[in-house]
Amino acid sequence: MSRIKIFILLTTIIVVFSGLNFHCNLPESPDTPSNTKVNIIFRNSRFEQNSQTITDTVGNPIQMGLIVNLPEYIDSIQLTIKDDTGAAVFDTTIRSFKETQADTIWKVLSFSKVGDVTVLVIPYSTSVQLNQISASIHIIKKDGPEQQNDNHSPAWSIHTITASIYDTARYTLSLSQICSDIDGDIITYETIGTSLPYDTIINDQYQFIGKPSNTGLNIIKIIARDANGGNDTLKNRINCYFFGNRGLTGTRYHNFFTIKRQ
Repeated sequence: MSRIKIFILLTTIIVVFSGLNFHCNLPESPDTPSNTKVNIIFRNSRFEQNSQTITDTVGNPIQMGLIVNLPEYIDSIQLTIKDDTGAAVFDTTIRSFKETQADTIWKVLSFSKVGDVTVLVIPYSTSVQLNQISASIHIIKKDGPEQQNDNHSPAWSIHTITASIYDTARYTLSLSQICSDIDGDIITYETIGTSLPYDTIINDQYQFIGKPSNTGLNIIKIIARDANGGNDTLKNRINCYFFGNRGLTGTRYHNFFTIKRQ
Protein backbone atom coordinates (compact mmCIF):
# COMPACT_ATOMS: atom_id res chain seq x y z
CA MET A 1 0.00 0.00 0.00
CA SER A 2 1.35 3.41 -0.96
CA ARG A 3 2.20 6.04 1.60
CA ILE A 4 -0.56 8.28 0.25
CA LYS A 5 -3.20 5.62 0.78
CA ILE A 6 -1.91 4.91 4.29
CA PHE A 7 -2.06 8.63 5.10
CA ILE A 8 -5.63 8.91 3.80
CA LEU A 9 -6.69 5.84 5.85
CA LEU A 10 -5.18 7.20 9.08
CA THR A 11 -6.78 10.58 8.51
CA THR A 12 -10.18 8.93 8.03
CA ILE A 13 -9.78 6.91 11.26
CA ILE A 14 -8.83 10.02 13.24
CA VAL A 15 -11.84 11.94 11.93
CA VAL A 16 -14.21 9.07 12.77
CA PHE A 17 -12.91 8.72 16.35
CA SER A 18 -12.99 12.48 16.86
CA GLY A 19 -16.64 12.46 15.88
CA LEU A 20 -17.37 9.63 18.29
CA ASN A 21 -15.58 11.48 21.09
CA PHE A 22 -17.57 14.62 20.34
CA HIS A 23 -20.85 12.76 20.66
CA CYS A 24 -19.79 11.10 23.93
CA ASN A 25 -19.07 14.46 25.63
CA LEU A 26 -22.42 16.12 25.08
CA PRO A 27 -23.39 18.44 28.00
CA GLU A 28 -25.40 16.93 30.84
CA SER A 29 -29.17 17.46 30.71
CA PRO A 30 -30.28 20.35 32.98
CA ASP A 31 -33.15 18.17 34.20
CA THR A 32 -30.98 15.64 36.05
CA PRO A 33 -31.30 15.29 39.85
CA SER A 34 -27.86 16.84 40.40
CA ASN A 35 -29.29 20.23 39.33
CA THR A 36 -31.96 20.12 42.02
CA LYS A 37 -31.66 23.02 44.47
CA VAL A 38 -33.61 25.27 46.83
CA ASN A 39 -32.87 28.97 47.38
CA ILE A 40 -34.51 31.65 49.48
CA ILE A 41 -35.31 35.31 48.80
CA PHE A 42 -36.67 38.03 51.12
CA ARG A 43 -38.50 41.21 50.09
CA ASN A 44 -39.36 43.78 52.77
CA SER A 45 -41.99 46.54 52.81
CA ARG A 46 -39.54 48.93 51.06
CA PHE A 47 -39.13 46.35 48.22
CA GLU A 48 -35.50 45.67 49.19
CA GLN A 49 -34.38 42.13 48.36
CA ASN A 50 -31.78 39.84 49.88
CA SER A 51 -31.14 36.12 50.03
CA GLN A 52 -29.37 36.00 53.41
CA THR A 53 -30.84 38.66 55.70
CA ILE A 54 -33.47 41.40 55.64
CA THR A 55 -34.49 44.21 58.02
CA ASP A 56 -37.96 45.65 58.57
CA THR A 57 -40.04 47.22 61.34
CA VAL A 58 -42.58 45.73 63.72
CA GLY A 59 -45.87 44.81 62.03
CA ASN A 60 -44.73 45.32 58.42
CA PRO A 61 -45.25 42.50 55.89
CA ILE A 62 -42.14 40.64 54.70
CA GLN A 63 -42.36 38.40 51.65
CA MET A 64 -40.31 35.22 51.74
CA GLY A 65 -39.91 33.14 48.60
CA LEU A 66 -38.61 29.56 48.37
CA ILE A 67 -37.16 29.17 44.87
CA VAL A 68 -37.18 25.49 43.94
CA ASN A 69 -35.38 24.14 40.87
CA LEU A 70 -36.60 20.69 39.71
CA PRO A 71 -39.14 20.13 42.51
CA GLU A 72 -39.98 16.76 40.92
CA TYR A 73 -36.91 15.37 42.72
CA ILE A 74 -37.79 16.88 46.12
CA ASP A 75 -39.87 14.86 48.56
CA SER A 76 -40.51 17.65 51.07
CA ILE A 77 -39.21 20.95 52.47
CA GLN A 78 -39.20 21.66 56.19
CA LEU A 79 -39.59 25.38 56.95
CA THR A 80 -38.97 26.54 60.53
CA ILE A 81 -38.87 30.11 61.86
CA LYS A 82 -37.47 30.72 65.36
CA ASP A 83 -37.41 33.87 67.49
CA ASP A 84 -34.34 35.11 69.38
CA THR A 85 -35.13 32.77 72.30
CA GLY A 86 -34.96 29.72 70.03
CA ALA A 87 -38.71 29.07 70.21
CA ALA A 88 -40.41 28.09 66.95
CA VAL A 89 -42.98 30.71 65.89
CA PHE A 90 -43.72 28.98 62.57
CA ASP A 91 -43.14 25.39 61.49
CA THR A 92 -44.50 23.63 58.41
CA THR A 93 -43.66 20.92 55.90
CA ILE A 94 -44.22 21.49 52.17
CA ARG A 95 -44.93 18.25 50.30
CA SER A 96 -46.49 19.34 46.99
CA PHE A 97 -45.50 21.74 44.22
CA LYS A 98 -47.41 23.35 41.35
CA GLU A 99 -44.66 22.85 38.75
CA THR A 100 -42.12 20.13 37.93
CA GLN A 101 -39.35 22.25 36.36
CA ALA A 102 -39.27 25.26 38.68
CA ASP A 103 -41.51 26.66 41.36
CA THR A 104 -41.47 29.61 43.79
CA ILE A 105 -43.49 29.37 46.98
CA TRP A 106 -44.28 32.73 48.55
CA LYS A 107 -45.21 33.33 52.18
CA VAL A 108 -45.99 36.68 53.83
CA LEU A 109 -44.66 37.16 57.36
CA SER A 110 -44.99 39.88 59.98
CA PHE A 111 -43.68 40.12 63.55
CA SER A 112 -45.03 41.93 66.62
CA LYS A 113 -41.78 41.97 68.62
CA VAL A 114 -38.39 43.56 68.10
CA GLY A 115 -35.55 41.07 67.72
CA ASP A 116 -33.74 38.67 65.40
CA VAL A 117 -35.56 35.82 63.71
CA THR A 118 -33.88 32.75 62.22
CA VAL A 119 -35.28 31.04 59.13
CA LEU A 120 -34.23 27.42 58.56
CA VAL A 121 -35.06 25.57 55.32
CA ILE A 122 -34.32 21.82 55.13
CA PRO A 123 -35.11 20.11 51.80
CA TYR A 124 -35.37 16.30 51.68
CA SER A 125 -34.79 14.15 48.60
CA THR A 126 -34.30 10.43 47.99
CA SER A 127 -32.69 11.21 44.62
CA VAL A 128 -29.97 13.69 45.56
CA GLN A 129 -28.29 15.15 48.65
CA LEU A 130 -29.42 18.73 49.32
CA ASN A 131 -28.01 21.36 51.67
CA GLN A 132 -30.07 23.15 54.28
CA ILE A 133 -30.39 26.94 54.18
CA SER A 134 -30.20 29.35 57.11
CA ALA A 135 -31.16 33.04 56.86
CA SER A 136 -32.17 35.82 59.26
CA ILE A 137 -34.74 38.57 59.67
CA HIS A 138 -33.98 41.62 61.84
CA ILE A 139 -37.06 43.36 63.30
CA ILE A 140 -36.70 46.91 64.64
CA LYS A 141 -39.17 49.30 66.21
CA LYS A 142 -40.82 52.06 64.21
CA ASP A 143 -39.29 55.53 64.16
CA GLY A 144 -40.95 58.88 63.81
CA PRO A 145 -42.58 61.51 66.08
CA GLU A 146 -45.96 59.80 65.92
CA GLN A 147 -44.54 56.58 67.36
CA GLN A 148 -42.21 58.11 69.96
CA ASN A 149 -45.08 59.44 72.09
CA ASP A 150 -47.12 56.24 71.80
CA ASN A 151 -45.42 54.03 74.38
CA HIS A 152 -46.63 50.51 75.08
CA SER A 153 -46.16 49.10 78.56
CA PRO A 154 -44.42 45.79 79.19
CA ALA A 155 -46.94 42.95 79.26
CA TRP A 156 -46.91 39.63 81.09
CA SER A 157 -48.28 36.73 79.05
CA ILE A 158 -49.74 35.44 82.35
CA HIS A 159 -50.57 37.38 85.50
CA THR A 160 -50.72 34.74 88.24
CA ILE A 161 -48.41 31.79 88.84
CA THR A 162 -49.11 29.23 91.56
CA ALA A 163 -46.14 27.05 92.52
CA SER A 164 -45.70 24.30 95.11
CA ILE A 165 -42.25 23.45 96.50
CA TYR A 166 -40.66 21.75 99.50
CA ASP A 167 -38.97 23.88 102.13
CA THR A 168 -35.64 22.43 100.94
CA ALA A 169 -36.15 23.34 97.27
CA ARG A 170 -35.08 26.23 95.08
CA TYR A 171 -37.71 27.74 92.74
CA THR A 172 -36.51 29.80 89.74
CA LEU A 173 -38.42 31.67 87.05
CA SER A 174 -37.08 33.29 83.87
CA LEU A 175 -39.09 36.53 83.72
CA SER A 176 -38.14 37.50 80.17
CA GLN A 177 -39.77 34.30 78.90
CA ILE A 178 -43.20 35.48 80.04
CA CYS A 179 -42.85 39.27 79.68
CA SER A 180 -42.30 41.38 76.56
CA ASP A 181 -42.48 44.98 75.34
CA ILE A 182 -43.87 45.55 71.86
CA ASP A 183 -41.74 48.71 71.51
CA GLY A 184 -38.56 46.75 72.17
CA ASP A 185 -37.78 48.82 75.28
CA ILE A 186 -35.44 47.41 77.94
CA ILE A 187 -37.43 45.91 80.82
CA THR A 188 -36.38 45.96 84.47
CA TYR A 189 -37.94 43.81 87.22
CA GLU A 190 -38.40 44.27 90.95
CA THR A 191 -40.55 42.88 93.75
CA ILE A 192 -43.12 45.15 95.36
CA GLY A 193 -44.90 44.98 98.70
CA THR A 194 -43.61 42.79 101.53
CA SER A 195 -39.99 41.75 101.05
CA LEU A 196 -39.02 38.14 101.79
CA PRO A 197 -35.50 37.25 103.00
CA TYR A 198 -35.03 34.33 100.58
CA ASP A 199 -36.21 35.68 97.22
CA THR A 200 -34.04 37.64 94.76
CA ILE A 201 -34.08 39.02 91.21
CA ILE A 202 -30.84 39.08 89.24
CA ASN A 203 -31.26 40.52 85.74
CA ASP A 204 -34.35 38.62 84.54
CA GLN A 205 -34.02 35.59 86.86
CA TYR A 206 -36.32 35.35 89.90
CA GLN A 207 -35.35 32.89 92.65
CA PHE A 208 -37.14 31.75 95.81
CA ILE A 209 -35.39 29.43 98.27
CA GLY A 210 -37.63 27.31 100.47
CA LYS A 211 -36.85 27.47 104.18
CA PRO A 212 -38.62 26.24 107.34
CA SER A 213 -39.32 29.90 108.14
CA ASN A 214 -41.38 30.43 104.96
CA THR A 215 -43.54 27.29 104.90
CA GLY A 216 -47.12 28.03 103.95
CA LEU A 217 -48.42 30.40 101.27
CA ASN A 218 -46.05 33.16 100.08
CA ILE A 219 -47.41 35.85 97.77
CA ILE A 220 -44.79 37.80 95.82
CA LYS A 221 -45.63 40.54 93.34
CA ILE A 222 -43.13 41.37 90.58
CA ILE A 223 -43.44 44.56 88.57
CA ALA A 224 -41.98 44.94 85.08
CA ARG A 225 -41.09 48.50 84.00
CA ASP A 226 -39.80 50.17 80.84
CA ALA A 227 -37.81 53.42 80.66
CA ASN A 228 -40.92 55.38 79.61
CA GLY A 229 -42.90 54.62 82.76
CA GLY A 230 -44.99 51.73 81.50
CA ASN A 231 -45.41 48.78 83.85
CA ASP A 232 -47.31 45.55 84.47
CA THR A 233 -47.51 43.28 87.54
CA LEU A 234 -47.15 39.52 88.00
CA LYS A 235 -48.35 37.70 91.12
CA ASN A 236 -46.45 34.63 92.38
CA ARG A 237 -48.31 32.36 94.81
CA ILE A 238 -45.69 29.97 96.22
CA ASN A 239 -46.86 27.22 98.58
CA CYS A 240 -43.87 26.00 100.59
CA TYR A 241 -44.30 22.59 102.25
CA PHE A 242 -42.45 20.97 105.16
CA PHE A 243 -40.15 18.29 103.70
CA GLY A 244 -39.85 16.04 106.74
CA ASN A 245 -36.97 14.67 108.82
CA ARG A 246 -34.86 17.47 110.31
CA GLY A 247 -32.18 15.01 111.48
CA LEU A 248 -30.54 14.88 108.04
CA THR A 249 -27.34 16.85 107.61
CA GLY A 250 -25.83 18.67 104.65
CA THR A 251 -27.46 20.77 101.95
CA ARG A 252 -30.66 19.15 100.71
CA TYR A 253 -32.08 20.79 97.56
CA HIS A 254 -34.87 18.50 96.42
CA ASN A 255 -35.75 20.25 93.17
CA PHE A 256 -39.44 19.43 93.35
CA PHE A 257 -42.02 21.99 92.44
CA THR A 258 -45.20 22.20 90.45
CA ILE A 259 -46.44 25.28 88.65
CA LYS A 260 -49.92 26.37 87.66
CA ARG A 261 -50.18 29.40 85.38
CA GLN A 262 -53.30 31.54 84.99
